[in-house]
Amino acid sequence: MRLLTLTACLAFGWGVAAAEPITLSGSIGGKAVFFDVNRNGDTVSGWYFYLKAGQQIRLDGKIDPHGFFDIQEYNAASNSRTGSLGGRIKDGHWAGKWKSAGGQAPRTLSLDPLKDNLKTANGRYRCTARRQDDDFGTAMSHSLDMTLTKGR
Repeated sequence: MRLLTLTACLAFGWGVAAAEPITLSGSIGGKAVFFDVNRNGDTVSGWYFYLKAGQQIRLDGKIDPHGFFDIQEYNAASNSRTGSLGGRIKDGHWAGKWKSAGGQAPRTLSLDPLKDNLKTANGRYRCTARRQDDDFGTAMSHSLDMTLTKGR
């Protein structure tokens, strides 16, 4: 019976799809950014931050079969939409525009897969996320401070 169930699942394509982790670095409007996202079929989700600010920004969006992406960004603490990223992935390079939800001028987006394991990263970074639960009147904060010298 178990073999029959497994065979039926495989025959009908029922299975667990594995998310593909993608780590990117580059710039938005000339400012250095770091992306950590997961792609599962045509959906992409994760987060990014500007290296100077270190504040996490949540991402959710779509990538079509031709590599065109449309991704929405959200404030990690309030979950409010703050902007969008759109463009195309070609030969691993992500190129496009960042647009603010508030109507600021679009900024150029340029990202490449991070393959050097941060060997060239130097600096002090702080990543902070805050979540407010208005129903219970509580707030939760998480913070990570890092100092990197040659990626360590």
